[in-house]
Formats: sequence, C-alpha cells, structure tokens
Amino acid sequence: MSPNTLPVNSLNTPDSYISTLDQASGVVTLLGAVGLAGTLGWLLRRKPGWFVLIAASQSALAGVFWLFRNPPRSNPPGDGLVVAPCDGEVRQVALVQEPRFLKAPAYQVTIRVRPGDVQVTRAPSEGIVRYRRYQPAGQQDERNDVLWVGIRQSSGAKVLVKLRASSFWRFMPTFVGRRITTLIDLEDAARQGQVTGHLPLGGEVQVYIPATGQITIGPGLRVRAGETVLARP
Repeated sequence: MSPNTLPVNSLNTPDSYISTLDQASGVVTLLGAVGLAGTLGWLLRRKPGWFVLIAASQSALAGVFWLFRNPPRSNPPGDGLVVAPCDGEVRQVALVQEPRFLKAPAYQVTIRVRPGDVQVTRAPSEGIVRYRRYQPAGQQDERNDVLWVGIRQSSGAKVLVKLRASSFWRFMPTFVGRRITTLIDLEDAARQGQVTGHLPLGGEVQVYIPATGQITIGPGLRVRAGETVLARP
C-alpha cells in the first residue's frame, strides 16, 4: 500500500507541543536573570528601584509566555477541507499560478497575523508533508525569513503554506528566539488543525489552495486557526 493511502495515525505524526523555554530560551533566561538581580538587590538594600526592576522583569516574562498561548480549537467536520493555519485578518484572495509545489492555478489567501493575535500555527489540511523549505531574509527578494510547507492530501490535492516572519525581527538580536518555528518535517503526517509551529510577533501567512476548490472567505474576514474553513473541495 502506498504511504499516500495510509491513515494519518499510522504514520509519523509529530507532537503538537510548543515549549516557551525551547523557542525563546534566550529572552526567558535574560528576564529571569534581571528578576533575580532585582530580588537580591531588594533583599540587600530595600530601595524602591529594585522593586520596580522586579515588577518590570516579571511583567515582561509574563508577556513572553502570553505570546505562546495555545487556546483549544474545534475542527470543523468534513473531508478535504482547508482551514485557516493561523489567526488573523484576510487581506487578499487572488487567483495565481503557483509554480513551487502545486504547479497549477491556485487561490492565494493572504492573512495578516498581528502581534496581539494567537501566534500558534496549525495544519490547514490532513495529509503528508511533501515540501518544506526555510528561506532566510535576503534570498529571492524576501526582506524577512520565510518558511514554506506543502501538504498532499490522500485525494492527491495539494495545499501550500507560506509563513513570513514579522518585520519586527529586523531590529532584534538573534538570541531573542526563533523567527519561525515548525514542528513538522518532510514525510511527516499532519492532522487537520494540528499544531505545527509558531509565528512569534506575528507576520503574514499565505495559503495556496487548488483553483478547483470552493473559496468560502473574503478580504476583511477574521479567521481562527484550525476552525475557520477557507475552502471546500
């Protein structure tokens, strides 16, 4: 039996867990050290400035963990659906020629993910990862880091996701954390709505859907990762 026809559960399905310490260990360590220094200073000298330092570091640390929040989502019923891979606002829906993975006409759905949105990304459909490429900033006229992930459904239909990191990363040191995180690799199986990565500080996500599908959203609509249906077969 071909791997394309095997149930997803019988293949390598990665864990759907995003660790804050793993993804942003540098900034967590820095803020923890600042908080510890403030605590020692307060115990030794009892000056208000140390207490302010403690409060500031703890607030910033809470903000970091808030960026990695992962609220539960309910997958919509139905076969062959393409759901939103991220939270955000649909900026554009266009019919284009997709030469990288689909190699056919496709609907390009562009979603803007703002820093305040949930930044966990999810698989738009069930299938096998057949394409994956990380593209650092500066390559092929891209000003920000880009990650491409292509999924092939059991029906043979293909869906391609392009994640572009936020422009905020241009002003941040490399130790702060990963610009784009992904939990799935080539030949991994993905479940629809499964957590697949993280887009810290937001950014832009483009979903390429076969032109044979029926688009169910339009510009200006707010979508929720794993729940909002972008297209039906």
